[in-house]
Amino acid sequence: SVVLAPILEEIIFRGYIFRGLERYYGSVWGIVISSFLFAFVHMSLVQSVPAFFASLILTLVYVLSRYSLSTVIFVHAMNNLFAFYQLYLSENERFDLDKLLFETQKFDLIYTISVVLFVVTTGLLILFVSRLKGYKCQNMFQKEKK
Repeated sequence: SVVLAPILEEIIFRGYIFRGLERYYGSVWGIVISSFLFAFVHMSLVQSVPAFFASLILTLVYVLSRYSLSTVIFVHAMNNLFAFYQLYLSENERFDLDKLLFETQKFDLIYTISVVLFVVTTGLLILFVSRLKGYKCQNMFQKEKK
């Protein structure tokens, strides 16, 4: 789930679904609708809500990196790596996401650290990629003209 899931999900959700929605509805609606679809695919309220917000960030990274799938795959893989690390630190013999999310005190600290690392990593990556490519995001939220 750290490597294969980000590759497949990014190709499908950013490469195809978002780009198709963006073409017809503009960047903002494309980001929102594709994020809802991404959350729906995770089929669990516990996973869908964070997946929606992660998708918003991932799609924004994708747009700001000038539609670089490799960049967004890397950020997605880092997010999954942090999630995997959370599970490792939880020391549960049998993985129970509901119990981990709602009954453990340690999760709060682990989750907070992971979110901070994800946000910092994403911010630094956006800064790096935008400077590397000299990208100006002035027209990002305008609907493309046909």
